[in-house]
Amino acid sequence: MKPAILFGGAALASVLAAGELDDKLVRLIGPNVKFVYSVDLDRARNSTLSEIFPMSTGEYFTLPRAESKIHEFVKVETAQPNGSGSLVILRGALSPSDFQPDTAQTTLAAVVHKGIPLWPIGHSSGVAMIDTNTVVMGELDAVTEALDRWRQATPYIDAVGSTLAELSRSYDNWFFVRTPFLEDNGRRPRTDSIYGTDLIHTVESLQGGIRFGGSIEIHLEATTKSPKDALSAAAIARWLPGFWQLQNHEDLESAVLDLAEDMTIGTDGKVAALSFRLSERRLRELADLTKARQQATRK
Repeated sequence: MKPAILFGGAALASVLAAGELDDKLVRLIGPNVKFVYSVDLDRARNSTLSEIFPMSTGEYFTLPRAESKIHEFVKVETAQPNGSGSLVILRGALSPSDFQPDTAQTTLAAVVHKGIPLWPIGHSSGVAMIDTNTVVMGELDAVTEALDRWRQATPYIDAVGSTLAELSRSYDNWFFVRTPFLEDNGRRPRTDSIYGTDLIHTVESLQGGIRFGGSIEIHLEATTKSPKDALSAAAIARWLPGFWQLQNHEDLESAVLDLAEDMTIGTDGKVAALSFRLSERRLRELADLTKARQQATRK
């Protein structure tokens, strides 16, 4: 996973619609979040950035009938004692027939959980339609827990939930990783390294997002244990683009970094932040040049 490279966005039609989306996401996602990644596929398909770095949802779900109807995709991983729990939230003009097997003679029967239809898939997975625009799918236990949270009269929103809501309001496409250097079950990797152990305990979360337009805005943050640690992280961030380009000078990521404008690095308390802009026009020029080179290579 390369969290600094994000594609897609959440198309928010109005301030009211954004508020409804935030509440829905936070309620379904729940506590013990390890990783969240949100993409609006409509915005992704219209972005030159996604043309340079094509995105596929096939590794997360396979729904041939529903693929073109899905507007937003949210991937959630939660920390569990014995590993991680996986959940996918889909938004779009979906119907129960989208989740039926391709074979006409096989029809999945839905069960009802908390008044919501739930289709078991295999032995341990399920798909639930919360309303005509929202579907939750993944491990069966994770899906039923999400439905339980959805039916709560007063859902609990912790500090991380508030952060996720803010990310959803601020960016078209966003991600959040809690304790990024710990394993999925919350345990630290096996290491006796002094500096590796220090890094594990210093970085509490990584987050960021993209706002699309003629000028694409990209923002990344690392939340550390102290303001002093944030200053150290900002100093390292100053050289991260250069380190990347020295190691990957011939790849597309390096070429995109060369287009970065107005790069700023700073701190706010325990948070170190890096921001820059990408011109859609210059990305189009890069995409066209890359395509021409690929065609010339095939001849």
